[in-house]
Amino acid sequence: MLHQAYQSRLGIILPKGMWSQEIFHDESLIFATVDRFAFEADIGIFGPIHGRDPRYFHLAYFTGQHDESGDPLLLHATVYDRHVSIWKLSDFFKKPRYEELKRIKRVKPELFDSQVRPVIFQ
Repeated sequence: MLHQAYQSRLGIILPKGMWSQEIFHDESLIFATVDRFAFEADIGIFGPIHGRDPRYFHLAYFTGQHDESGDPLLLHATVYDRHVSIWKLSDFFKKPRYEELKRIKRVKPELFDSQVRPVIFQ
């Protein structure tokens, strides 16, 4: 789901082998770690509180929108709903599989051309 969202929304084709572990650890190729959701396509990486293996972490795509209370809205493919869904950030913490936000990653701005940057990085 994340690969499709990046390609259709941003025109960025992520490498085929780039999944939760690779995104979690990447600090130079495509992503940087940030401290909050601010721009569409920021990625939330979730896992159980005691989970330490990023191969099993869950990825969610920030839609760039917030609910009426200011909670970020994230798109993800979930086993709970059995389809792609939009959840509030606070909903993730209610599920043992997603109860801890491990990291927030943002694609590096130099990957966007000048026509896209103003739309994504306002």
